[in-house]
Amino acid sequence: MTKKIIFAIIIILILSFYYFYEKNDKLLNLVFIDVGQGDAILIKSANGKNILIDGGPDSDLVEKISKFIAYRNNKIDLIIITHPHRDHYYGLISVIKKYKTQKIIYSGIDINLADYNYMKKIINDYNLELIKPKLGDEYKIDEDLYFQITYMPKTKTVENLNDASVSIKLTYKNFHAIFNGDSSCEIENIILKDNTNLKSKIFKASHHGSKYSNCDNLLNAIKPEITIIQSGVDNKFDHPHQEAVDRIKKSGSKILRNDELGNIIIKSNGENYEIEYKN
Repeated sequence: MTKKIIFAIIIILILSFYYFYEKNDKLLNLVFIDVGQGDAILIKSANGKNILIDGGPDSDLVEKISKFIAYRNNKIDLIIITHPHRDHYYGLISVIKKYKTQKIIYSGIDINLADYNYMKKIINDYNLELIKPKLGDEYKIDEDLYFQITYMPKTKTVENLNDASVSIKLTYKNFHAIFNGDSSCEIENIILKDNTNLKSKIFKASHHGSKYSNCDNLLNAIKPEITIIQSGVDNKFDHPHQEAVDRIKKSGSKILRNDELGNIIIKSNGENYEIEYKN
């Protein structure tokens, strides 16, 4: 048997393994990507749909998400930009260039910065659908999988861009997760007034674990079993703040941190869930 034939057989076996694996992972995957000091969450549906919430602060996100998106699936079905801070949008520039993107949801709040304007230009050049949702809007992503907008800024301008964060509740059968961007305690209280049922097993901590977010009222309403904090190692903001960590622990939630654990993956069949780590 020649070396070429042996090499071809090895390649076929490797591809067959990946094809088999991808075809049989019929679970919802929430991948909290370790992007340092920033947010980036890849949501993979049981049937292969890809949703990306935020993009972290660096262009290397495109390489990082390639570890989790099937090699034969080069499409992002939906991107959600919670708000226009660099640590949430910058990595999306390279992602939009590489992956076929269907739709983009954003808060409607813009900033006049060169890289942000460049991203908006690419979105326009690629003729991507740019959506500004309304409070309460629901989007069906896949069978039994949808999300609801739990907060949208009501004005075209805000004093603090963190408070322009689009907030989302994701539902897959009887499994729920909350994503609040960088919302402050003030916005969290508005979210509580506008939404009657926030209880969720998973909570992506607001603002990287800031002491000005993740307040008792919201935590008591969500009652999360797991809280994910997306913050960078030795970041200049000293996130997560101890006050927020204490409040989250007091709520009975277990804390998982990207700066300590790397990439955090939560897989669910719509009832139960399991946690994995991958670097």
